[in-house]
Amino acid sequence: MVNIKTTGGPATSARGQDQSLAQLVQGGSLLPVISGEALEDLVLGGHDLLVGSYADHIGYPLGDRSELHKMVKYRSLTTNWKDRQVKQDYLDMVGNCVYALAGSQSVPADQIEEAVAEAAGLTVTQFAGRLGFPRLDSGFQDPLLILANLPLPVILTTSPYTFLEEALRRAGKEPRTELCRWHAGLNNVPSVFAPNGPGPTYHPSQHEPLVYHLYGLDVYPDSLVLTEDDYLDFLMAVSQGRGKDWGVDPVHDVIKGALQSSALLILGFSLPTWAFRTLYRGLIKPMPEAKLYERYCCVQLVPNEQEKLYLESYLRQDARFDKVYWDEIGTFCQRELRFNA
Repeated sequence: MVNIKTTGGPATSARGQDQSLAQLVQGGSLLPVISGEALEDLVLGGHDLLVGSYADHIGYPLGDRSELHKMVKYRSLTTNWKDRQVKQDYLDMVGNCVYALAGSQSVPADQIEEAVAEAAGLTVTQFAGRLGFPRLDSGFQDPLLILANLPLPVILTTSPYTFLEEALRRAGKEPRTELCRWHAGLNNVPSVFAPNGPGPTYHPSQHEPLVYHLYGLDVYPDSLVLTEDDYLDFLMAVSQGRGKDWGVDPVHDVIKGALQSSALLILGFSLPTWAFRTLYRGLIKPMPEAKLYERYCCVQLVPNEQEKLYLESYLRQDARFDKVYWDEIGTFCQRELRFNA
């Protein structure tokens, strides 16, 4: 039976930490999967703001302006652009949102001017970094730093931005970045696991953790999983072994091993989205339950009680999560994952 926990309220609640979760963290036996939407909420002013800005950017005429995968497809069909160009256009729009965010948060004008002058050669992550994002200025209260200080060797994320790596460096670690090679065009992207590299073979550790980007990296626009077609292609590649056809397994053995030997903590997803459904169907559901210690899920707050009841039923009967928290990722991190205070 799934254990549903509603953990709303301030992080200073008298309710204690989940001790089973704390023990898994301290033993390095937890595998976090952090949503791109949650990281956009924490760093870029909010996922909903970005999606709304994209709808305005492309002049999207339909009513479903929260469905990013449909809007990117619409952009592709109305421009006849190639896949990479459409995705670069989306990243450029995100960069413009970062620029606007910097202006609204009193980033010094000369710092903004310098970043804009360099923008043409920068990824979104690098441009945001020039403007001081992620801020990471609230110490042990900052959700990203809380996550970065956990003694874990592997972190998965659906974000294309390397904000987690920056937080890990701020925590005194030396993170490595890798991406899922869900289509043949990504075969030539350099890998941290390359056997013929200049140094020793890389093995993720607490000091040199791996951040694995499931849905692409902004430095490689064609690696992004954005459209409905992308999600379907990703799902087919990871669940049916299509990567073997082009000589590279889409999901590295290190990730498969972590999925089989660690408890899962799914952080910041909204369950009805393609991002979660593809992740669950492609990577989580195929794993035998006996191969997993426990399955935890911290779900972004849902809009109404009726939808919440439906999702709770889904979590019990289909997704088979052991414990579920209805909470915002920042509050969850401060309450359940902060061991420094």
